[in-house]
Amino acid sequence: MKSFPFNLILLFVVLLVSTAWEPATKDQFIGTFRLIKATTNSQPNPSQTMDRLMTFTEENSFAGDINIPSKGNMPFNQGIYIVENEKQILMHHSDPNTKELYPIAFVYNYSFSGDTLRLNGFYFRQAMEIPNIMQKFFIDECWMRNK
Repeated sequence: MKSFPFNLILLFVVLLVSTAWEPATKDQFIGTFRLIKATTNSQPNPSQTMDRLMTFTEENSFAGDINIPSKGNMPFNQGIYIVENEKQILMHHSDPNTKELYPIAFVYNYSFSGDTLRLNGFYFRQAMEIPNIMQKFFIDECWMRNK
């Protein structure tokens, strides 16, 4: 019976230390990132679509801007995000006019290397040629923390 209190204390210490080692994944996202490299369906994104910023807030919202040479700076996307775990983030986009969430959300794989964030995965968009059909797009993007 003497070992029970010791084992209980040892278990408490192990739990305390192991939870302290967990990465603060949400904190890694908070801030503004600049797009530095992107492909869609394994093809490099056009250069006129590369001047983009994405800001993640503590309140789980995100907002992206794009600077198009002929049109200037404009909103690109927005919504809410949830860091699912140390490898996946859920991004639920919203309508830029009404701010209502779209009926679909996307889960992307992510990784950090220093100040570089890599996102990859699939998103769907309505096909322009065929109404009510969704097209699947694979993205692979690298974002650098904007200082």
